[in-house]
Amino acid sequence: MESAVTNNWQVTARSVGSITGAAEFKRIIEEMDRRQEKRYVIDCEVDRINTILEQVWALHHRVGFSNVSLDKVFQGGANISGFQIVSPENPIVQQFLQRWERLDEREFPEAKNTPLKYTSALTHDAILVIAEAFRYLRRQRVDVSRRGGAGDCLANPAVPWSQGIDIERALKMVQVQGMTGNIQFDSYGRRSNYTIDVYEMRTGGPKK
Repeated sequence: MESAVTNNWQVTARSVGSITGAAEFKRIIEEMDRRQEKRYVIDCEVDRINTILEQVWALHHRVGFSNVSLDKVFQGGANISGFQIVSPENPIVQQFLQRWERLDEREFPEAKNTPLKYTSALTHDAILVIAEAFRYLRRQRVDVSRRGGAGDCLANPAVPWSQGIDIERALKMVQVQGMTGNIQFDSYGRRSNYTIDVYEMRTGGPKK
């Protein structure tokens, strides 16, 4: 989004996180088509991407929406690239999946034959970063308890938590290896020095 502002690009952002029906995807894509918006960046889980692409293909070919396969999207001349932040070759990912497969189905019924989602990997890494930051604070003997100056975010003006700056600084200092690779942050708290694999989607399968 920062690049869009710098280069004066027009960007339309739509949240599709709560959408489950194809009809709603169709409505959004039709609206974007009327605006002559032809390039899409879709951020979602793999199991939903096929439904969205089917609507794109059907819209531009003016056909029904039943029995549309992803192969037809490619035959229509669509140029599709995929981005992957979780590498199957990552030893941390492999170890996690091995433990995942050994979970007791009675206690974790959803674990059986359920693929790892990138949002789950990001959640795992977020908790890893928080844990590492608090370990650092503990080693530095920084008291992060809410005793005394607990702060009050509802006050007017708001009273900040006195240890908030220490926690923010510790989070920015974290550098660990997670399921999404190297995790570290710049001085603004934005993630830096990480790798995303780019794939060209083809009928015979994706090519890295």
